[in-house]
Amino acid sequence: MPVVNVSRRHYVPGGAANVAANIRSMGSTVALGGVTGIDDSAVRLRRELDRIGVNTDALVEDVARPTTTKTRITAAGQQIVRFDEEDRSPLSESADALLRGRCEKLLPSVDACVISDYAKGVVTDSFCRWLVDEAARRGKPVVVDPKSRDLGRYRA
Repeated sequence: MPVVNVSRRHYVPGGAANVAANIRSMGSTVALGGVTGIDDSAVRLRRELDRIGVNTDALVEDVARPTTTKTRITAAGQQIVRFDEEDRSPLSESADALLRGRCEKLLPSVDACVISDYAKGVVTDSFCRWLVDEAARRGKPVVVDPKSRDLGRYRA
């Protein structure tokens, strides 16, 4: 039976949080909207985002979902296997409403919006239309980082 001896653990924000971290690293002020679970991965993610200066006011906690977590096992610099912990189902109505409300509060203070859609159930067609319309109404540009091939969902 193969045995993996853990010699090092390394935690980095992924998905939309990685996009936010990259934008922040270029000197911009960044606020991240999204959904986490209420778990150790969410605590680590918030701690790292706080450390690098990303505003997490629009990061919603949902007790019914785990924080999306990808665990990679590597050997000699090559990934051997990856374990994914996630829930790709659409958000509950209450979590969606809370996310929209928090994003709406931030919209007046942002210069642009980035929709990082990694198909995790957060960025639904309805959410996309809502955010694109709200941003357009305020004269804010929207940039899209899509996983979906249906680009029509991001049209105003």
